[in-house]
Amino acid sequence: QDVAKRIQKDPTSFWDLAGGLWKVVDYVCDMGEKALESDSVEDGFKKCVEVLKDKLEEEMDEAELQEKTKL
Repeated sequence: QDVAKRIQKDPTSFWDLAGGLWKVVDYVCDMGEKALESDSVEDGFKKCVEVLKDKLEEEMDEAELQEKTKL
């Protein structure tokens, strides 16, 4: 209820967070998918780390591109 009241008072705060939250959910789903494809816990963990590493590299590439195009 408290969150709903804050969103009504300042709706932009929710939308500022929504993009980041969506990315986290997407990352977790992708990592879970890769973990389910693996045969062992160790292999699943390695695949999760690989997915996270790839996602973070994509984020860095996008951030660098935005920074370059901003100038």
